[in-house]
Amino acid sequence: MITVEEITIIIPVYNEGPSLQKVLLDIQENYYDSEIIVINDGSTDDTINKIKGFNVKVIQHHINKGYGAALKSGIKLAKNNIIISIDADGEHDVKDIKSLLRYIDSFDMVVGKRVGRTDLYSWKNAGRRILNIFADIAVGFKIPDINSGLRIYKKSIILKYLDLLPDTFSFTTTSTVLFIFNMHRIKFVPVNVYSRKGSKVSVKSGFISLIKILILSFLFKPSRGILLLLYILGFCLLSGECILMSKFLGFLIVSFFGIIIMMDRYFQCDKNLISS
Repeated sequence: MITVEEITIIIPVYNEGPSLQKVLLDIQENYYDSEIIVINDGSTDDTINKIKGFNVKVIQHHINKGYGAALKSGIKLAKNNIIISIDADGEHDVKDIKSLLRYIDSFDMVVGKRVGRTDLYSWKNAGRRILNIFADIAVGFKIPDINSGLRIYKKSIILKYLDLLPDTFSFTTTSTVLFIFNMHRIKFVPVNVYSRKGSKVSVKSGFISLIKILILSFLFKPSRGILLLLYILGFCLLSGECILMSKFLGFLIVSFFGIIIMMDRYFQCDKNLISS
């Protein structure tokens, strides 16, 4: 069993002063003897003042480099092999970390699978849902929670892939796909979530995520990359059909998707890599 002295908790922060203090209080109450690293990613609010008084290491990014860049800085500085990342927005309960730690000896990554979320079904998150669908297509099965901010990595593994991962919010999405492509086992553990302040996801970040997933697909699973590209082209054709209402384009789309759905059956990734 992993002890608290053997873990590093990293917290990327960008203009989350109001919620950061509560997160730090909870972490120090439960994990005072752990290494705690806060990455202040160019915040312009009172974030730096909220950190004062806590027994934590602070990494200062003088400009906003991105969520992924903040995680990379924390991972590189961490002295322990077991690294826990948690967001500063108050969405996660620090006590759930113990539930995840139970599985890290048997898995390469453990992810907090958020339950009871209603925000995913709002029209504001339509882009995120589309991205999740494309990520599922890339690996060939449903990923329980691709971009949860509460997760555990093994530094010895994640360090090898940092150059392939983006500096944006899509770090979590692409790291999940990358671990699956490279046959690393992932455990998804149900955790409760709470309301958070705002959202870090933008259209630009979603687009970067999609491009990264497509690139990783071609690098590690070329057959899945081809299928994902075909699905994206099919989605574009479908969008064109909705605009033009062309019978020929409609026939082309039906034929197109018929072919790639049949191909998809023969190029599945190993579903046994994930457990939930």
